[in-house]
Amino acid sequence: MKSKWIAAIGLTAVMMVTGCAAQSAVAKYESPQGWSVSYDSSLFEVTEDDGTNFTYKGEADGTNRIRVSYYQDKMPDEVLYEVMENADEMPEHTRSEGYFAGRTDVWSIRTSMASQAVPGATEDFIAVERNGGTLLLQITTTAQADDATGIGVSDALAAIVDSFELEDQQPQTYSAFVPGKYTATVTDEIDGNEVSAEYYVQLNEDHTGVISMQDEIPVIWYSREGKILNAETSEQIYEYTVEGDTLYLTDPAESESEEPVTFEFTREAAKE
Repeated sequence: MKSKWIAAIGLTAVMMVTGCAAQSAVAKYESPQGWSVSYDSSLFEVTEDDGTNFTYKGEADGTNRIRVSYYQDKMPDEVLYEVMENADEMPEHTRSEGYFAGRTDVWSIRTSMASQAVPGATEDFIAVERNGGTLLLQITTTAQADDATGIGVSDALAAIVDSFELEDQQPQTYSAFVPGKYTATVTDEIDGNEVSAEYYVQLNEDHTGVISMQDEIPVIWYSREGKILNAETSEQIYEYTVEGDTLYLTDPAESESEEPVTFEFTREAAKE
């Protein structure tokens, strides 16, 4: 069976925790680094080395584990490259981003790849900028012989991720240069008359935003690769680049025969 962890990490495991409360033995792990999680001690063994390991001990094939480590003075991309590279090359992997542990004030950078250490397993990495460094979750899940077991493992691991608490979490700086309101005045000629319209791109610190160009579209913006997604459909609709106070918004070409269209916007001065 294919691992269902990728789908599970974006979902809240509250229903699973609530439904099994009478049968589980919920414990809390508190790290001296200021983060804590809740976990079912009947399903997980906790060990410490240079990181903290939550290893699934229920009936399941292979290794299923969350490993939590903190990298001081390193940002998410640097940490991900360090832990994923093999023989100075990055293995084939997928990339995504999203809110961490249900918190709209904490953004995370994510990658997924086939495990290089555990046969038949997938490694998912969640990198969270935290107070001058990066908190890294490495989730190892082994493909299970049946769906029920696989879903049980994924739900148990997801419940730990969803329970993360971060003490004294400071504002993230990874993409602090991006948020703002950017405007552009577009002039066109209609029936011999010049008509001007103001377009704008509003990108908020919580990675939400609005693009207003004829229509207003609620969006989510990514830190890496300049992706902007439609917040309602999760489809990528634009790419962006910020250089100083200028934002370049590109409408990707729909086919190889078309040229992408780029619009230029200027950041509005912050109101005092």
